[in-house]
Amino acid sequence: MIVPRIGALGMGGLRSGARRIQSEVALAFNIAVMEKSNYRIVFDMESQCFWGEKMVGKEYVGASTNLLSRYCMPSSVG
Repeated sequence: MIVPRIGALGMGGLRSGARRIQSEVALAFNIAVMEKSNYRIVFDMESQCFWGEKMVGKEYVGASTNLLSRYCMPSSVG
């Protein structure tokens, strides 16, 4: 009885994380279009975190908006 419940929790976390990534990509795209600038989403697979960066000059720096700030996936997703 407990095993399916644990599996369901992991799957819910995975779906939630996927929705969060999808939202971040869409947001970065929309901001890039509005500002006519380049943005990217950076994934750190070791820490299971991601964040948005904006191109300034010839290099990417952390996005100035809190909406694209660093987000780490829950440990249940790993």
